Amino acid sequence: MLRLKSCPKCKNGDVTLDRDYYGWYEYCLQCGYMRDLVDMDEPGQQQSGSIRERRERVRISCKGK
Repeated sequence: MLRLKSCPKCKNGDVTLDRDYYGWYEYCLQCGYMRDLVDMDEPGQQQSGSIRERRERVRISCKGK
């Protein structure tokens, strides 16, 4: 999804919606502003902790490999 001229930081940037391993996020194509969207988890999934806490757990578990 692309929202034209809706960036809260630069006011003229186009914001797109995307998803990665950690969940949904939106980012501006012009200035690079990025924000995690915590309310868009998959239905039926129970994820504990904030996005920052989940990323930290993944980073710590990857260091041991």
